[in-house]
Amino acid sequence: MVTASAKYQLPHHLWVHNEVLGSRFDTYIGDVRATVVTPPVPGGLAVNLWHPQLPDVPEDAWDHTTQWTTQYAAWGADDGTALRHVGVELREDGRVVAPYHSFHADRPAEKVFDHAARRITYWFARVEDWVAVVTGEDVYSREPRFAANTIGPGLFGWQHGEWRDAGMTIETPRPKLLSADLFAAILERGRRERRTTDRVAVGVQR
Repeated sequence: MVTASAKYQLPHHLWVHNEVLGSRFDTYIGDVRATVVTPPVPGGLAVNLWHPQLPDVPEDAWDHTTQWTTQYAAWGADDGTALRHVGVELREDGRVVAPYHSFHADRPAEKVFDHAARRITYWFARVEDWVAVVTGEDVYSREPRFAANTIGPGLFGWQHGEWRDAGMTIETPRPKLLSADLFAAILERGRRERRTTDRVAVGVQR
C-alpha cells in the first residue's frame, strides 16, 4: 500500500486535551483514507523531536521552528493545549480514488495527495462544525490568544483636553478541551457522512 506523507496547518487551532497528542486518528478526506498523526507532548523532548513521525520523511526535512502546539493563556486549560499543525498519512484504502490528471494513474502517491488537497478545506470545515457542536464554542471567529473588545465602540468623551474612548477589555478564554475520544469521534463522523452521501448519490457499493 502506497502512503503519501503530508503535514497540515489547521486554519484555526483546536483546543485539545494532552491525551490527544502523540496519537493516530483515522478519517477520510474525500475518498482518500487518512490517518491524522498528532505531535508528541513537547515536555521533556528535544525541539527536533516535537514533530510527528511520518513515513519516508527524513529528520532534516522538518522545520524545527514550526509551532505544532501552543500553550496560550487560558482558564481551565492546564491539561490541554492548542493544536496548530498535524501530520497526515494518505492512502487509497476502502474507496476508489479516481485520478484528477491522467498521468496520476501511474503515480499513486501523487494521486492521493492531489485528491486530498482538493478536498481538505471542506474536510476541515466539517471538523470545525462538529467541534462547535460538541464544545458549544464559536471556533470560527475566536481570537487565537484572547478576545479583545472596545468598550462602547464609537463613543468618545472629551477628557483632559482631548477626545478619549473608554478603552478596551481583554478576556482570557475558557476553552472546552477536546478529549481523545471526542476527537476520534469527530473524525469518524466525517467518514460516515461521506459514506452516506456516496450511497445517496450512486447507490450502496460493497
